[in-house]
Amino acid sequence: SIAGATGSGTSTITVPDTGVSGTIVFYGGGGDDYLALDLDAGFSNDVEFHGGAHNSGDTLALSGSATALHYYFVAANDGSVQVGTRTISYTGLE
Repeated sequence: SIAGATGSGTSTITVPDTGVSGTIVFYGGGGDDYLALDLDAGFSNDVEFHGGAHNSGDTLALSGSATALHYYFVAANDGSVQVGTRTISYTGLE
């Protein structure tokens, strides 16, 4: 349980940046998974998003603004986005 987090048991959760230390990891299931990160809300943790094992539909959506973004593609469905000093890594996205 994360202090201040809301949305348990729903399709949308909100996690306050102050409630977590270390990397935040999301594991998708067998369906279409969608992770949205609001860059304007700010975050001080690295993020990992691992899509589930299926053929299509996983999405990583970034909104807001940043001074600089750097994209690193490792494979067709894997890579990372550097946002300032933080990294958003993803695997298995379609």
